[in-house]
Amino acid sequence: ARGTGGGEGGAFLARVELTQREEEGARLLLAGSSGKHIADVLGISERTVKKHATGVFRKFGVDNRRGLSAACVASIAGVRTPTEQHLTRDDLPQIASIEE
Repeated sequence: ARGTGGGEGGAFLARVELTQREEEGARLLLAGSSGKHIADVLGISERTVKKHATGVFRKFGVDNRRGLSAACVASIAGVRTPTEQHLTRDDLPQIASIEE
């Protein structure tokens, strides 16, 4: 994975192998940018943005932006995500403390 810069979010993105465009798009997705904004910034169509986003979601084992953001926050908080390891009862206090 590229994983250049970006602080903790960059470390999260470095956990899987992303193309350069996927990483650029993922950074913008995590920042809350719209598909149109991402397309404008990257100089690509909104359809291509959706294609890259779908690839990123698949690689992280999530279905959408919300899932990607949740996986990033969980990673930064040190909580294992379902794609890394199945959660156990021991993980429940950790998860509850994040939601508070």
